Amino acid sequence: MVQAMRKNAGNISQLFFLAAFLALFALAGVNAYAAAPMTAEGCDPLVEKAQEARADMRVAYDVAVTEEHLEKPDSTLATTCFNDLSGVMAGGNTNDDGGVFSGDFTSAAPSGEPGGLRSDIQDSLQAFYTGFADAMGADSGLVDYTNTALTNTATCNETQDLWTQVKQGGVEQGVPNATLKDLLTGTLPNGANTDYTNDWNTSSGTDQLNLKYQNALAAQPAAFTPTIPQSSSFCQAMIAANIPGAGCP
Repeated sequence: MVQAMRKNAGNISQLFFLAAFLALFALAGVNAYAAAPMTAEGCDPLVEKAQEARADMRVAYDVAVTEEHLEKPDSTLATTCFNDLSGVMAGGNTNDDGGVFSGDFTSAAPSGEPGGLRSDIQDSLQAFYTGFADAMGADSGLVDYTNTALTNTATCNETQDLWTQVKQGGVEQGVPNATLKDLLTGTLPNGANTDYTNDWNTSSGTDQLNLKYQNALAAQPAAFTPTIPQSSSFCQAMIAANIPGAGCP
């Protein structure tokens, strides 16, 4: 009886040892699998970087074309000479000039207040007009964005002059096509107008997008060139070129 119990105890110990060994082996396998680097077949990352660099340069070119074609609208306050009309309205009605106030508000400090209405309007216009540096009227000089002083005059030709410029200008001509070589070298195409040129110089000069494109292309991995003897059959050539699934009968 005692011998049988000892035999059973020995069997149990062996089974416990075997189970512990298998558990440790499985755990080691899991850790080894987790530590293995996860790699996926596909495009080389350097190829992706080159594609991104080319896309950046192409987008910069599209922006240059768009900004040359589409002019930013001018400020209505500037095209209607708001500062002059404000001077008319604030000049009082002593001379029947259309003023709606009984006193003159165009002075530097009416009623003893520093700056007064003149300063408020001028400062506001100067700050507001900074957002129209690329507008058609500002580029052509037909709309005056520098004069913000209140003057008692109703003469304003900005809108008429700007409309004349639009009719005469027609479709923008200064938008040359850029070739792939131009995008790669950063060479400005001939015939570019102001906005196009400024944007191009920013992308190729300040941002150096074309240089990044060149460097990305130069870093490309060497293309695989299989060695195929001239005496090879078609299927042998497929195998030498590492074509998936290729085989000879």
